[in-house]
Amino acid sequence: MLDLSTALTDEEWKSLGQKYDPSNMIQQEYTALLDELHDAGLLSDEELELLSVCKDGHSPVQM
Repeated sequence: MLDLSTALTDEEWKSLGQKYDPSNMIQQEYTALLDELHDAGLLSDEELELLSVCKDGHSPVQM
């Protein structure tokens, strides 16, 4: 797994920190953060699917 602490520059972390508050996010913000990390190549398609939540509030992955 990729080490996220070294995958982004300080400026990129600062930008994400200004956009998102992980301790207080609505679903749309969480989805946008995941999409941004995926687009940057920091999450694989499989990781994105695993972390995503369907509109009904449940994970699309069946355990």
